Amino acid sequence: MKTFLNIKTNQRLPEHGCNNVFDFEKNKYFIRGKGWLKLKKKEWQEEEIPDLNKNYTNQEWRDYAIKYGTDCAQEFLETCDYMKPSMAYRMFNPPKNQETWENDGVNQWFKTVFNRELSFFIDGYLLGLANCYSLDILKFEKFLAYEFGYPKDQDGSMNDFMVSRFGKETVDKFLDIFIIF
Repeated sequence: MKTFLNIKTNQRLPEHGCNNVFDFEKNKYFIRGKGWLKLKKKEWQEEEIPDLNKNYTNQEWRDYAIKYGTDCAQEFLETCDYMKPSMAYRMFNPPKNQETWENDGVNQWFKTVFNRELSFFIDGYLLGLANCYSLDILKFEKFLAYEFGYPKDQDGSMNDFMVSRFGKETVDKFLDIFIIF
């Protein structure tokens, strides 16, 4: 990967990254959030660094980010450019309850019971703001109404409906896994 190292700040940026672009013909560079800046070539040293291997582990990604900088490492994350900084943050700071939500056994159980991927019900706002996975209960309620006939416009608890539809044992497991009191 072709990168540029700022001699003053020691910040390394990829030539064409999700947060920046260098344009040597016009003597300027772009950084998201700052806009186009004047490029002082003597402040930037061009360097070629190795690419991260294709089937990297989380630890290999973190080691690469420590060695070459997060701006370079996030170029290898499999997501859109706007999500890469958030995903990179979570690589160093995993959500508190990540082991529950990314557990294959829990995901398989959920899919078997509800016939839907668990990731469909992640509350993205809470994940972004609090770095914590949470069930989007309103989305789940709409799903129960549409797929299983939950009467959301009538009086009656979701818990009672789920017990009658899926059984008490299933509902108890659901509450143990997803509902934090």
